[in-house]
Amino acid sequence: MIRGIKNHLDVFIRYDQTRNATENIKKGYLMELVKEGKLTDDNIKFLESCGMSAFSTEMEGLGYLMPYMYFTFPGQADRTIQMDDAHMITANDPKYEIHKYLLDNRLLDTYITLAIECYDCPAYSLDEVTFGMAADLLIYGEGIQVCLKKPGHWIALIDYDDELDAIRFHDSWGGRPGLKNKGFHEIILREEWSNVQSQVVIYPKKKEA
Repeated sequence: MIRGIKNHLDVFIRYDQTRNATENIKKGYLMELVKEGKLTDDNIKFLESCGMSAFSTEMEGLGYLMPYMYFTFPGQADRTIQMDDAHMITANDPKYEIHKYLLDNRLLDTYITLAIECYDCPAYSLDEVTFGMAADLLIYGEGIQVCLKKPGHWIALIDYDDELDAIRFHDSWGGRPGLKNKGFHEIILREEWSNVQSQVVIYPKKKEA
């Protein structure tokens, strides 16, 4: 049996970080600095929007964010902007002062603050989370955002498969080496849990009205 967050079986709820416009703005700016000799290639970090993509996946998967909500322009229905971009801009908007280092994308407090302030989702961090604890939380319907040690990369845990004894997740970096399904419903086995950083973000399931 596979049990998890509210919309865990919906394969379309997965945000692709390579479509994040803010990420591309950052990339272009850094490349200009390389051309000017102010940065070297080894100082550049691309694809830093994985955390915001994982956050957006959790919010939509849990039902806080309306399914398939994108920004579209009048007369151009095919021109869409993903919600992870909206979250990224919100977190970097000086009016909100959520965190100025979001584009380094490593601080889990940013996602907790966004969840609380944007969706009234009482997110919190938890330390030393074991595979069994994560599986129990997912079975109960709680969302979990974790960062892998290698590579340093955020993913969205969505459910637990007791037949495989595996946790399933969506990965916004579909081309990451080692993935078997291009980022959709990938799995972490119990013996692979040591690659997950000890501190995680928990998103409680949405209370039904």
